[in-house]
Amino acid sequence: FKPPSKAPLPAIRFIYSDTYLMGTAFQAWAFSEARRLGILRWWAASVLVTFGVGAGTAVPFFLLVRDTAAARSHPRR
Repeated sequence: FKPPSKAPLPAIRFIYSDTYLMGTAFQAWAFSEARRLGILRWWAASVLVTFGVGAGTAVPFFLLVRDTAAARSHPRR
């Protein structure tokens, strides 16, 4: 019997690093959009959701807030 290694498998390390980089890249883009639209408080909420719940929840949340803010600043005729 050989005890399991304490080091994570290379594939798991890749998944963790890929997820972290994706979340960081999304937040960088979201920050620039939030600053442009004046919704920085919602960006702060999306940071908490990204790293607390997951990007699968944070991205649609931020896009919804972004579209709502864009519609308010540029109403259709």
